Amino acid sequence: MQTMGDVRGEAEAGYEDRQARERAHGGEFGSLADRMIAVVRLIGATSGRKEIAGLSNARYELLHTVVHAGPARMGAIARRLGYSPRTLTPMVDALEAEGLLRREPDPTDRRAQRLALTPSGYELMHRAHDERLSMATGVFSSLEPAERVTLSRLLDTILGAAGHHRQADVSPAAPSSPPGGSGPGSVGGG
Repeated sequence: MQTMGDVRGEAEAGYEDRQARERAHGGEFGSLADRMIAVVRLIGATSGRKEIAGLSNARYELLHTVVHAGPARMGAIARRLGYSPRTLTPMVDALEAEGLLRREPDPTDRRAQRLALTPSGYELMHRAHDERLSMATGVFSSLEPAERVTLSRLLDTILGAAGHHRQADVSPAAPSSPPGGSGPGSVGGG
């Protein structure tokens, strides 16, 4: 039979173990980083792949940003993603060659071009949205609604402090179809 001293000793030993683990992981912040990495891995494991709708993360982020920024100059898209325009050029070239993205003249500056999705690009992003939503549901459905709101606020705080723009200027809704398009999300589209 354990005495109160034995229980206290075990609790103190557990506390010391936790302190040792935190020191090994860089303290409280290292422990938080480890858990965030674990959540990211969980999202990846839930999806069962490293791609969304056949797109690498970088290609998905580029198309996602163009969807929500609307036709925009490559420099503006690059800044929003935290890249230099020169870094994006090969990816833009490839997506354009695949018929997912197009360059169009900027109506305010005839020397500049804007990036815009093609109808095929919108169609692919609709599939990507559905896959992403399914992955997120699998991971975050274990949280109560109030916990999801709290997590969202905490993540916004972290991202805001890091200088990232909240993707709420990027709606979580499915991408709309191109103006006058007949793709998914447009009236009469399917």
